[in-house]
Amino acid sequence: MKSTAKTSIKYTILLAFGALSGVLLHLTVIYIEATFMKKTIQVNFTSSFFDTAFSFPFLPVLLIEAISTALIFFLWMRMRNALKKSFQLDLKQKTFEEKVSSLQSLMGVFATHIGEQNNIILNKLNFRKSKGQQVSSAVEEASLKIGKILAALSEVSYAAPYTAEAKENMPDLVEVLKQRIELIAHSEDKPVAGS
Repeated sequence: MKSTAKTSIKYTILLAFGALSGVLLHLTVIYIEATFMKKTIQVNFTSSFFDTAFSFPFLPVLLIEAISTALIFFLWMRMRNALKKSFQLDLKQKTFEEKVSSLQSLMGVFATHIGEQNNIILNKLNFRKSKGQQVSSAVEEASLKIGKILAALSEVSYAAPYTAEAKENMPDLVEVLKQRIELIAHSEDKPVAGS
């Protein structure tokens, strides 16, 4: 929620500065008018209030107040949109970080258990090869693909989230992982040395 707080502070300062500038500008115009006018304007609330309020000496004040009102409305709308975008970005970032954390936890569990079982298979295959016995190339290829899938899972869990592209776009890591696993699983079987 850092960017939401930053945006909120930025626009609060901007609105406060705008309001203060408007008041100072208003007082300056009133001072200039009071200095250059020869006679004081008498406001009659009963008969000629609107004539006086919209008379030539009050037009600069009216214009400044209209511009200030429009500017405040514009800034308010910009602030609403900026806060909305910041909140969505913060939410997306938090969701992304939670996914990364979950994926890393899953990676730890998978690597421990599947990696151990895959090593047992590879050790058995290597033992049979060392004895000069025939080993199944399908089993060996499947075991190698399991190793590649674990490597892809490790990369997506621990490296991919911290690249510059991931920080900007925050990709769906599960989709990235699925695509990589499909590429590995459907890659053409290559002849394995010694089979």
